[in-house]
Amino acid sequence: MATFALFVTLLFQLLTPEELKCIGFIHDSLLPMDLYISGTEREGIQTLSTSGQLIYLSGKDTASIKPGDIFWVVRPEGKILNQLSQEIIGIYYKELGTVKIEAIDKESATASVILSCNVMLKADILIPQANKPPVKYAGQHSNRITPYPEGGLASSIILAKDDLRLMAAGNICFIGAGARDGVKLGDRFTIYRPHPPINPKDLAVVGKGKGLSYARVRDKSFESDLIDQLKVRKLSPRVLGDLVVVEVAESTAAAKIVYSAEDVHLGDLVVKR
Repeated sequence: MATFALFVTLLFQLLTPEELKCIGFIHDSLLPMDLYISGTEREGIQTLSTSGQLIYLSGKDTASIKPGDIFWVVRPEGKILNQLSQEIIGIYYKELGTVKIEAIDKESATASVILSCNVMLKADILIPQANKPPVKYAGQHSNRITPYPEGGLASSIILAKDDLRLMAAGNICFIGAGARDGVKLGDRFTIYRPHPPINPKDLAVVGKGKGLSYARVRDKSFESDLIDQLKVRKLSPRVLGDLVVVEVAESTAAAKIVYSAEDVHLGDLVVKR
């Protein structure tokens, strides 16, 4: 009965609408500051803003917005590198929440914070609200002997939400494949980790040959040949878990880890199922 439970088909919504608005994203370049936070409700006393508070906005786009408009507030956090090539993939933007435009002045606007994922600060950028459809997941988890899908779309984990270094089921991460690679919402990837190169010390046994009534068969020459053979071994990567894509950009995608057999690390391999 317990064994069967491991393979039962699951169907559930991966993220709530509020969680979808707080994932963050990777953009290929810096976004312009056409509309940004320039002040807080209690300017000079309070530097940050959260749900229910008012903020003041500046920028050239204040002339084109109107009361009732909803915007996302985002902040550029850092440049994301390809772990292998060290080339810049894009800029990671943290999503801080949503605001509603309440009033327009000649050169500024007032907005109220209606959802706060993180505190908002001056110079945080506003971008138009986007449609983020919910993603449902139905499928069986991978297991320790899930085969590596040769020829499948492969990428790696390039970032974890909140800059986590160790991830597990429930965490959000980003992979280095997106719409231009054919990635779609709801796609499932299995997480793998290749085995390290052979370590010659793995063949050593402390005190081997001592007190035995027979001579060793494996001499130095034999062990050298054996190590050469093991250096070209082909091992199936270790299966770590599964993730499901919840948001897709042009060259990257955000995903939720739905199952993990052990800790997941930056740089771990992901292959589309």
